[in-house]
Amino acid sequence: MQIVTEVSRRVCLCLHLIISTMLVLCPVSTAAQVSNPVATNTPKAPEQAVQIDPAPSDTAIEQRIESILNATGWYSEVGARVDEGVVFLDGVTATEAYRTWARDLASKTDGVVAIVNRITVREVVIWSLAPALEELENVAQKTVAALPLIVLAVLV
Repeated sequence: MQIVTEVSRRVCLCLHLIISTMLVLCPVSTAAQVSNPVATNTPKAPEQAVQIDPAPSDTAIEQRIESILNATGWYSEVGARVDEGVVFLDGVTATEAYRTWARDLASKTDGVVAIVNRITVREVVIWSLAPALEELENVAQKTVAALPLIVLAVLV
């Protein structure tokens, strides 16, 4: 009995040492386990301010913002109007993330004091009858293949 107790004590001690060593040498990072719910293709606003000449005019701000928005290709019917540093953004985009990006871009532009974001989100609905038609075609093919058996069953 004493030998069994000594062996189990040594086994427990070995297991304790192995587990302690693993915890010290292989720390678990909880940051790696947290999933990021934001889409990886979500656009990020520019980190730096968008610079325009030392004293930007409303026209210069308007032209700069419009040219950047047009360059992305994310917007249709895009327009920017500036009045006393207040930017009015107009247009249509496919996602809320693009709408937010445009606002963030305007806010980082030199000389802008406020933004009125009137860009609308018109999400593209992509649906097709192709899967239904394909399935209908498969059913028709199976029916034609089974037709000889059906005719034979009716005759008998």
